[in-house]
Amino acid sequence: MDQARTTNAPDRVRALLSRQGPTLAALLLCTALSASVMGGGVVRPELFNTYYDALGESMVHGHFDVPFEDISYEAFYLDGKSYGYFGPTSAVIRLPLNLIFPSMRGHWTRPMMIAACFMTLVGSLQLLRAAAASRGASALGRWLEVPFIVCAAFATPLVFIVRSPILYHEASAVAVAFAVWTYAFIVQHRRTGGFGVLFAALVCALASWQARGSVGAGALLALALQIASMLLALLRGASARMVKQTVALAVTALLCVTVAAVKNVVVYGNLSGIPPLNRHMQIMANPERLALTDGGHFFQPQNLRATLYNYLSPSQIDIGAPFPYLRAIPDTAIRTFPETKLDFQESVASMTVTSTFWCVLVVVGLFALRPGTPFATFRIPVVGAVAGAVPMLMVACITQRFLHDTYPLLVTAGAVGYAAILSARGGSTPGRFRVGWLVLLGAISCATNLAVVLTMPPQW
Repeated sequence: MDQARTTNAPDRVRALLSRQGPTLAALLLCTALSASVMGGGVVRPELFNTYYDALGESMVHGHFDVPFEDISYEAFYLDGKSYGYFGPTSAVIRLPLNLIFPSMRGHWTRPMMIAACFMTLVGSLQLLRAAAASRGASALGRWLEVPFIVCAAFATPLVFIVRSPILYHEASAVAVAFAVWTYAFIVQHRRTGGFGVLFAALVCALASWQARGSVGAGALLALALQIASMLLALLRGASARMVKQTVALAVTALLCVTVAAVKNVVVYGNLSGIPPLNRHMQIMANPERLALTDGGHFFQPQNLRATLYNYLSPSQIDIGAPFPYLRAIPDTAIRTFPETKLDFQESVASMTVTSTFWCVLVVVGLFALRPGTPFATFRIPVVGAVAGAVPMLMVACITQRFLHDTYPLLVTAGAVGYAAILSARGGSTPGRFRVGWLVLLGAISCATNLAVVLTMPPQW
């Protein structure tokens, strides 16, 4: 028996590589290429490369303030102490890492962002496979996953985020990675059940929320909607064991969220975890900037028209520049309206130009979620992903890095759209025309997005 197992082991490995080889190669290659465009050199100390380490050390001692030198000009002053608005998820991850590798203190941003990139792409793949399974196991072949993964890496804001290993981008990369996995776990639970899967979704949602509140709020909303749907299902009758498990999970989620929310209220005075701008070091003594934000309010719903225009209008791209011919528009070309209130603005590029592939898939995916289609398991995750993307449209800033908040929506609704297109008309084998134009559109989007990203200076 042991000899048979040994003999069959190479065959099993070959079979696994035959099935998963192209996909695994795409995941590893895309992660490696993303890491290869990451800015080199040493990150300047004033860009907070020790902030998360200091925050973790502070949390061990029961407080959330950090020494001023670890947060510098992004400090918020509250009761004579300096705080950062970056959540504690990365700080918690660093605690065991710094115990094992103390010499790495202050140098974890690059490996964290590479790991987040890989984790994000794998989570996106899980969403695609779940969407394909909704249309039948044979809806997608092994090679059709590769264009999806490549476009998830290079036709989205992910490559822009990974390029600059700074604290702002790490917070966004980690939050999005955990949000994508939250939605993947929720879809899996809605398809196959299992409370362990939903508990994993809870952990990921909390980690996302405590990394970046806007993205994580969408993940928490999706989890809350899923738990609510389960509680409603209990009213129609369920076993005593299922009732106990569901109630236990709901109570655990409520307690975890309450603890995190209490921390935000006690430290920052609000549920979001974002301190008021009138306590920000750079703004509190600047009457002009305070006036621009109505006394220091970060959320400005009246900016919705300006953000939608600058992030989505095809005109917001610099065409005709030297090779590679496309660039982001400068901050001076940002379009504003009479009601617009911006604290700062940076160079941006329209997503309808740089991520055309995903814009098409999202529209198709949202249409495919209508009643009567087989993608019902994706409805709650898509609602959460939309909710996680909306806050960045109503803040006092316009900047390219905020576009990464849309990534969970792109791959969640986009996975549905991709599976729906390739399995249209009930066929089990995608037509060459559909595959061809999707690959072509993806290639154009990758080229366009990379042209914009690589011509933008790394943010240091």
